[in-house]
Amino acid sequence: MRRSQREGGGALAPKRRPAADKPGRKPAGPQRARTLPEEPQAPNAYIENAPAGGPGEAPDAPAQGSLENAPKTGPEHSPADPPEPAAKSAPTFSGDAPENGFEDAAGNAPEEEPEDSPDDFFEDGPDYGPEEYDPPPRFGRRVLRVLGLILGWFAMVALFVLLLVAVVSFLLYRSVTLSDLPQAEPAFAGQTLQETDFDWKLPVVGPLRRRFTMADRYEAAAAAAASAASAGESEEENAYAESLPALAPPEEPQQLEPVDSIAPSLRLPEQMESRLEITRAGSGEPVFLGSGEDFSRFVFSEEGVYDAVLTLSQGEEGEPDPSEPQGHYTYHFRFALAPRPQITLSSDPVMEGSVLRIGITGLTGEVSPIVTGELGSASFVRLGSGWAAYLALPQTFTAGEFTMEILYGDTRETVSVHAAYRQTQELDTFTADGSAAIPYFGAPPENVRALFEIADPEIYWAERGFVQPVQGRPVRNYAVIEYTDRIVDKELMALDPEGVKAYNDTIPGRRSVNVTFATRPGAEIVAPADGRVVFAGLAGGSRCVVIEHGCGLKSLFYLLGRIDVSEGDYVSQGALLGTAQGHTVCEVRLGDSPINPWEVWGNYGGLAPVQ
Repeated sequence: MRRSQREGGGALAPKRRPAADKPGRKPAGPQRARTLPEEPQAPNAYIENAPAGGPGEAPDAPAQGSLENAPKTGPEHSPADPPEPAAKSAPTFSGDAPENGFEDAAGNAPEEEPEDSPDDFFEDGPDYGPEEYDPPPRFGRRVLRVLGLILGWFAMVALFVLLLVAVVSFLLYRSVTLSDLPQAEPAFAGQTLQETDFDWKLPVVGPLRRRFTMADRYEAAAAAAASAASAGESEEENAYAESLPALAPPEEPQQLEPVDSIAPSLRLPEQMESRLEITRAGSGEPVFLGSGEDFSRFVFSEEGVYDAVLTLSQGEEGEPDPSEPQGHYTYHFRFALAPRPQITLSSDPVMEGSVLRIGITGLTGEVSPIVTGELGSASFVRLGSGWAAYLALPQTFTAGEFTMEILYGDTRETVSVHAAYRQTQELDTFTADGSAAIPYFGAPPENVRALFEIADPEIYWAERGFVQPVQGRPVRNYAVIEYTDRIVDKELMALDPEGVKAYNDTIPGRRSVNVTFATRPGAEIVAPADGRVVFAGLAGGSRCVVIEHGCGLKSLFYLLGRIDVSEGDYVSQGALLGTAQGHTVCEVRLGDSPINPWEVWGNYGGLAPVQ
């Protein structure tokens, strides 16, 4: 029975078309007649009797008193309403029954069809048999729907996050400007260099970087000038703005002021790598190629005009830091080298027994200058980027002003220096207490004197200086005048002052040219500075070692108990030379002049290391 009949409706529901009438559907076979259990009738539905007779015969009239002839009652039907025709159920047809029949071949009335499923109202839908139709469970559909909603929500959130990240990245990208470029500001010979080109990638966020080149700077300057001009600036600013759009990276290098030093200074930022290339202007002949650190030790050998290209880079070598800028600056400049020699003195005045260092900087060429004068003569040797010469003032030198003449190339320059006396000290020794028996070395032995002409051109002590070579108690110091067995008792001197004085004047004194130490036997004697052993053997009746430190400066050691080096050995500061045996005499000479060892070991005066 159809839904309309069960609900008590008067009109018949649309008749279901047989499966064979529907396009695309196969008719059911005779063995698959669809028979479904009959549904209970609604209370208000008319009772329908199956028609009698065969095909083509009219059905019997309903019996008297049947419910079909009973008037309908209820709020929906008034007594005045005419009775509605009874709704008849559509008969079920077997495979062999004619399409327009109401009974099967056996004369049985067709059974009522069950309620049509929703799929029967779709003409083009698939035809499911009773055994084939198995709709999906409602729970699975709900789960799929919920999953679809969740996935859609996640997709919307992901899209929103991506959009937010894109907007934030764009704003951060635009916030990085030319003003964020790394600061370098290099200087050559005290003159600030201007970059002629650059290419930088500045970090924005994560791996995102913004790139800037020299063209961006000119475009920004031109845009700013054009904006200022349109805003009605002064005529001078307008003229400047009109010229900016035509600006381009300069074709000519930056021209510097003349450089007067053969070792110009180069100021570089610490966080960047540097590369400097210098060539002769015009010919392109290479002169220097290296880093900024290498250039600090470079000295120009000739005057002339030079072109230089300096590159400062960061993050272009090795593994770059994502949070650091990556790129480089390029500086192209030209300079004329016109050095002016400068002469310096280590001190003025100079104490007798000390050393005077004469330095010359800003001198091109490899020809050694020469100094001559009342203090003696000496040749200059290379010291850093300049030249140096060393002159000793003997103990007997007269105080006063002295002149020196320095010759380099075709130029002669005269300088003056003042000499000063050293305060005289006296030392009394006595035969009775044995102090007069302390060994004394004045004039050097003959086999040692012949070594004073040796002068290595290299300054071995230039970097590390000197140290005291032996530990002990000084019993005779440098430059003291020693007297043996003079009368020094005050009571005797008070009895006959003139007689005591006349007696003391008859005792000659001797000047010390070295330092004598009282040392324990076996004490180590070490090299005070780097140098070359030029003598190791017997001299003056004792074991002796002589070391050449360069420029004719020598250390001499007498009275050694054992010698641990050989002639020709190169020793470094602190190397073991031998051992002592009670007393050790230490002497330092420049050329053949003895000088104060304490000044040498203390690294002050003319022999101090040059930074």
